[in-house]
Amino acid sequence: MPTAPVELHHVEIGVRDLARSLEFHVDVLGLSPAHQRSWGPREAWLSAGSGLLRLVRVEDGDLGGWTSVNHQAGFRHVGFTVADVDAWAQRLSRSGVEFVIAPMTALGGVRIVFFSDPDGALVELVAGELRHTDVWDADLVAARVTHPVPGDGEDDTPVLDHAATTVRDLDEALSTYADGLGLGRLGQVPHPGDERGYVRSYLAAGPGVLEVFSYAVDPLPAAADVDVHRLGLRVLALTCPDPDAASRVVTGHGGRPSALSGPGRHVVDRDGLTLRFLPAGWSPAVHG
Repeated sequence: MPTAPVELHHVEIGVRDLARSLEFHVDVLGLSPAHQRSWGPREAWLSAGSGLLRLVRVEDGDLGGWTSVNHQAGFRHVGFTVADVDAWAQRLSRSGVEFVIAPMTALGGVRIVFFSDPDGALVELVAGELRHTDVWDADLVAARVTHPVPGDGEDDTPVLDHAATTVRDLDEALSTYADGLGLGRLGQVPHPGDERGYVRSYLAAGPGVLEVFSYAVDPLPAAADVDVHRLGLRVLALTCPDPDAASRVVTGHGGRPSALSGPGRHVVDRDGLTLRFLPAGWSPAVHG
């Protein structure tokens, strides 16, 4: 049975130099401390609208074979909504940030820009309402329009919106995340000009979204499992009523336990995405 409601809570990024990463995510991106105890010698919690970003200091680490190529299985990027992508691109350029994908209008009508943080985590800023080519649940899509959006001008602080992952088998991924965990089916945006059969699928996770990339051909192998030494994108954290039941859903669909410690239940899905399931209402201010 589904364990809904499941909501996007935070994304964890491994960093080599916490001070350098805070300078980037706070001074450049404009994120702020999540609470008065949010910064320490080994981690920092940053507020990004309804979601959080957790920075974890990693010593002598690397990306574990992760690349920015979407055709590689597993965690691809973390996405934030803003009101004006082009204005943000100008601000990023003035700070010396180089773009992985320069500002452009993507299929679905949204404006996007991609860049990497100092430790290789791929970040997307996106503006506008996505137009699904194939709508699965019109009511659910319409309901998302009422969610809070970033402000304009100087108040255009990025809001955590989604995490993206590439899967080997879309039907199996939907069975895990939609049927098993209860994420809402929003819709799809196929890429008809891509000879690999590239499709973007979207699942609602509370105010956030799980963006699922799939192909008609097998993706490249995922990076190594996350351990204490992994830099960059590490963990997608979700809250749910029963973390134990949620972890069993994932392992029952070809996932495996994770060796990571810390709050919640950790599991790696069949495509190499490391998940952290936390109880509903969990907060680092109280439980961290």
